[in-house]
Amino acid sequence: MATSQIPEVTCAPGKLTYCVEVEFMVAKERTGQTYDHDGPQQTRWACPAGARSPCSEVLYKCGNVLERIKESSVVREQERELSDTFWDSAEPQSWLLQPSGHVVPRDGCPAEYDWVGIRLRSPMLSESEPIDDKSTVQRCVDALKAAVRIHVNSTCQFNAFVQPTGGDMGLTQSKRLATLVWLTETGMLLPLCSTAESQTSGRAIPLTVQSAMSVSPLQGVDETRPQDLLVSAIMDQNLPRLHDDATQERIHEIWSHTDVSELCRAIRDTRGRPLGLSLDVHGGQNANSDSPPLFSVAGFRYAMWHPYDGLDVSSCWIQLALILVRASRMDGRRFHKLARSIDEANRGFSESGADENERRRVLMGRFGLNEAWYGPWGKIVAEYGPGGKLSPEAIDGQPWLG
Repeated sequence: MATSQIPEVTCAPGKLTYCVEVEFMVAKERTGQTYDHDGPQQTRWACPAGARSPCSEVLYKCGNVLERIKESSVVREQERELSDTFWDSAEPQSWLLQPSGHVVPRDGCPAEYDWVGIRLRSPMLSESEPIDDKSTVQRCVDALKAAVRIHVNSTCQFNAFVQPTGGDMGLTQSKRLATLVWLTETGMLLPLCSTAESQTSGRAIPLTVQSAMSVSPLQGVDETRPQDLLVSAIMDQNLPRLHDDATQERIHEIWSHTDVSELCRAIRDTRGRPLGLSLDVHGGQNANSDSPPLFSVAGFRYAMWHPYDGLDVSSCWIQLALILVRASRMDGRRFHKLARSIDEANRGFSESGADENERRRVLMGRFGLNEAWYGPWGKIVAEYGPGGKLSPEAIDGQPWLG
């Protein structure tokens, strides 16, 4: 991960925590294939061909690697449905390993092995945790790369999850975050992503296109204002009149919800699966009590993982997720001003026909991100194109991680 500074976004006091989720494949030897286990390049472990349960062996092997560097790990042998509750506790302290069914080999994958798809989630980390080559996440990834034969291709996701310290994001903050993502997804977030395998992997699926609320019929701006006077008043404190009526209706729906669980469902797809942004709600430590506390975690599932020299953008995605959540903690007056400035930028794009790079630059500027920060994104985005180092063909043809 490259080192970079997190820009200042002034907001309400309080710390944030975050965790990351990466996907990769681990090699499994093929029956009848000859391997040179004594060669200089064969020191990394591959699952034996005769393994009774290859996925379980891979999961527990990776867990043992983490345990050797004093990191607690938990193995879940069955992959959960994406629509299931994401968190087992309010503050997970262990690395979580589970299968990933959509992570599969592609043309160009090292052909002498079969490959087993894995998803690895970190514990919750303080926002003061370094986001660079000396981070806890990088130390663990490096340990796995040194011990296990790993391949990463265009089906592998990088996800970031952010939560306020103490757990509860709150209804108004959740609405602000969903509003920010709705207003910036087309112009800023999606252009930062590779489109490779996005639909089949569940990565970078637009909230503005695929969410349950986005496919409901438009009714007219006056019809979609919240009926509850208090809810409507809170919305007006935070939300300006937007230039586009269709967008205004959708944002009205965001602000009409009266609890985070409702909002969580509205920004998922019609089958309950999380999209580019999700709010993952769970019950915390007292989940069996009559009135369990609710904790919400903001999930950002936009990025592909490509941990190659000079091309790893995961630290930038962590920082952008933190910035968006931090901006959602502004007071109503300042959030209203930010939302208005973003809406004015979007209107300007429509009138001027600004290209993708200009839209990204302007919208990042609304969050205080200058050229020194967004410049590296442009280099990465350019490599996603045909013939680039991060095009699907180039990613799929990478050798195993050394």
